[in-house]
Amino acid sequence: MEEDEGDYEILIKLVILGDVSVGKSNFLFRFVDGQFNPVHVATVGFDFKSRICEIQNLKKKVKFQIWDTAGQEKYMSINKNLFQRVQGIILMYDISKEDSFLNLDKWLQNIKENSNECPLILIGNKSDLIKERKISKEQGENFAKKNNIIFLEASAKNGFNVEKSFLKLGEIICNKNENALDKMNKTEYVISKNTTLIKNKKNKDKKNCC
Repeated sequence: MEEDEGDYEILIKLVILGDVSVGKSNFLFRFVDGQFNPVHVATVGFDFKSRICEIQNLKKKVKFQIWDTAGQEKYMSINKNLFQRVQGIILMYDISKEDSFLNLDKWLQNIKENSNECPLILIGNKSDLIKERKISKEQGENFAKKNNIIFLEASAKNGFNVEKSFLKLGEIICNKNENALDKMNKTEYVISKNTTLIKNKKNKDKKNCC
């Protein structure tokens, strides 16, 4: 599904939020690079990667630009700034860590206070940890239903539902407001091939929206 870096029609910017060690970075690496690192290395501040996929239901090639954030409270101000740049949010907890689920209310409140009502998907990560599970699938489903958001359980380790999560959110974003998406995409944050160099520029080649 991955295409050449310049071969896409729509740019969608996402951010992954959640407590420390819920698996945000590995979730991103699995989607972009097809990799999983069992040794946890905490994200400092934020990082991001990109991948081009085709959303089959829309028959559109989409470039996902995904920001991975640190879960520490001291980086919340960075998240607030990112809220104004993204069109979708992945909110994540670890099914084996009760605190990460209990803190979802805090994350949702922060999102409501700082985002522009962009689409949100809730991910119960590490579904492969069957014996260590602390949060049932039903609990995740009930929380999502109460807050009117989409929910999936997934596993960055074995790839279960990882790609589906991004493609589903991308489809929702495109269907929600194609005019707003087109307007935001006129200014693009360009990522180098190693995803470490960033610069802001006007997008000279206007992309067609959904």
